[in-house]
Amino acid sequence: MPGLITSEIPAKDVGLPKWAKDALKKSGLKEWKDASLIRKGITPEDTKFKESERSSVDYITTKAVDRDGEIVVPSGAVLDHYRNNPVVLFGHDYKSLPIGKSLWIKADERGLISKTQYAKHKKAEDIYQYRKDGFPMAKSIGFIPLAHVDEADFDQLDL
Repeated sequence: MPGLITSEIPAKDVGLPKWAKDALKKSGLKEWKDASLIRKGITPEDTKFKESERSSVDYITTKAVDRDGEIVVPSGAVLDHYRNNPVVLFGHDYKSLPIGKSLWIKADERGLISKTQYAKHKKAEDIYQYRKDGFPMAKSIGFIPLAHVDEADFDQLDL
C-alpha cells in the first residue's frame, strides 16, 4: 500500500491569486481568509517511466481515506487553472525552479493520475534518477476544498 501524506496551511498565508479568491467566493465561502490550502499525496508504487521523454506517469493522489480521515474526490478536481500553467514543483516550493511540467492530468476510478516530464537542470535530473532507481518519493496535490462531507457521510459519496 502506498504511503499517504497530508498537510494543511491557512490560505491567507499562501498569497492566493485573485482567480482563487474569486473561486472561493463563488463556491459560497464568505471569507476566503478562513479557507485552508490542503496538500494531499501518496508515495506511488506503480510509476511508469518513459526514458525518451524523461517522464513518469503516476498517481498524485487517490480517493483512499487518508490518515486524517479525508478523501479527495477525483471527479471533483477543478484543474482549469493548473492546466494553463502545469508546473511540477519539488516539495510545493513555489520559490524554486520547477522540476518539470505536467504533460497531462486526469481523474480516473482510482484518483488523479499525471504524466510529468522532468526538466534538464541538475535538481530535476537528480530527482528523476532517484525515482527511476526505485526510491520512494511522494507525489501530491495542493488544493482548496470547495465543499466537504463529514466522514460519517462518506458512504453517500459517488466514488
